Amino acid sequence: TVVYTMDFQDVLPSTDSALAAVASGSWVHAIDSAGVDQTATILTGSAISSKTLTTIIHNVEEGEEYIITFLGQGATSGQRFIKTLKLLGRSNLAGEF
Repeated sequence: TVVYTMDFQDVLPSTDSALAAVASGSWVHAIDSAGVDQTATILTGSAISSKTLTTIIHNVEEGEEYIITFLGQGATSGQRFIKTLKLLGRSNLAGEF
């Protein structure tokens, strides 16, 4: 289980002091390597804190690749920005990076 935070401060216009709430414009979505929607399976607890969008990632399959898409919508401007995270599920890592 990992808590992941995506920051939209670098792309939001200065008129926006925050992102729109999850389910009111901003969202997080996950698909696996086959293109199957895995949002309900691997993501929970998506929330806004100022200009960041946070989600809890869990229950990933060993060796599976996921694309997690974060859509941040400015609360004032209504402008939408997308950032993505590519995730490879691993349970045992050995060695150094």
